[in-house]
Amino acid sequence: MPAIAAIFFAQLFYTVADTGQKFVLKGKGFSWQTLLSWKFLLTLVPAGLGFVLLMYGLSKMELSKTIILLGVFGVLLAAISGVYFFQDHLTWKNYLGMAFAVAAIILVSWK
Repeated sequence: MPAIAAIFFAQLFYTVADTGQKFVLKGKGFSWQTLLSWKFLLTLVPAGLGFVLLMYGLSKMELSKTIILLGVFGVLLAAISGVYFFQDHLTWKNYLGMAFAVAAIILVSWK
């Protein structure tokens, strides 16, 4: 698997975990009871898979590129998740920021 694909899928798994955690926290609030609930603990599975893929990406690519790509993919996937699952409203500044994030991916990946 190419390192960039591993990093993308790592962030995809992290976003799935974050989205699930947001659903759990939204319904019950932040407490030890919520953090120890089976629904919240279940969200740690995709987070763990994301971690494994991130470690693979780190083994194949420089740290600076890996973390930049992870962050950029995080910005894009979090925005998509927020709009789709939580009806977040993005402004033109948000879209401009995402365009800069895509530009960052291109510039970091450019050899």
